[in-house]
Amino acid sequence: RVEERIKALGYQEETKQAESDVIKVLTHQLRPTFSGLNGITKRIERIIDRESLGELKEYDNINLDVDPEIAEHTSMPDNYTLKQLINKLSKETQHLSDILTNVDKVMNFKLLPEDLQEENVLDFLNDYKKQKAVEQNGKYSIEVKGDIALVLLHKPSFKELLDQLLINAEKHAFVDLHKNQSNKVQFTVRYIKSREVITIEYSNNGKPYELTQRDFTTAFEKGSKSKGSGIGGNYISRVIEAHKGKLIVQEKNKKGFTLTIELPTINNEIYENYDVVFITDILYINIRQ
Repeated sequence: RVEERIKALGYQEETKQAESDVIKVLTHQLRPTFSGLNGITKRIERIIDRESLGELKEYDNINLDVDPEIAEHTSMPDNYTLKQLINKLSKETQHLSDILTNVDKVMNFKLLPEDLQEENVLDFLNDYKKQKAVEQNGKYSIEVKGDIALVLLHKPSFKELLDQLLINAEKHAFVDLHKNQSNKVQFTVRYIKSREVITIEYSNNGKPYELTQRDFTTAFEKGSKSKGSGIGGNYISRVIEAHKGKLIVQEKNKKGFTLTIELPTINNEIYENYDVVFITDILYINIRQ
């Protein structure tokens, strides 16, 4: 059974490496193309502005000429101006380029022991809350509560993880983001001493999350109505995995979205073989017999 398990783990690593190799090729070949397209659209946009062509439309007059009985069930075709169309094209090509950049970062994300610093999770989340309170300007409330616990964190990537959770809430969960003051996200920290782990429960009170944990953590999986890239959840999962943690997504929610992040504390035996640990910005090298 042990040999079978080792072989299975080896297969998983080979699969991850194969995925990473494919992504490297795609990003290398496609990202310059999309960046070039974005540059071309900017040049076209300047010509349109110079020649005052921005208000031109595809149709001068739209007349569907359909039976009155079905007219109300027939949608009018889009009739954007030339300036609107070129702006849309520019944004779409930039979006595709950004997706490739993010995918490349996600697929190749790794952490070394020396990348981690001792951090009080509750303080970290409260500092993050203060920063976001300024940035999101009251569009929704952020609540942080729970226990004090020390873990080893890579602060930049963990902040990106939190950013991604809020981006998902803004794009997929909250309705009338600028009008509804009842929108809320919450972080609750719990210290489980018996196992030397902490849990961070994240939740929002937006629309119910209809996908499974597998959908959330699998790259490019997303809901049929989602306009995202389908890699945000995968990146969150990889960051947690790199911190030697676990992710649990609550499925079949009737309202909102909830997930739990489990991380080992600094006293967890999982760190016994680490040679280097940063504690309060001072480097300690553990010498063992």
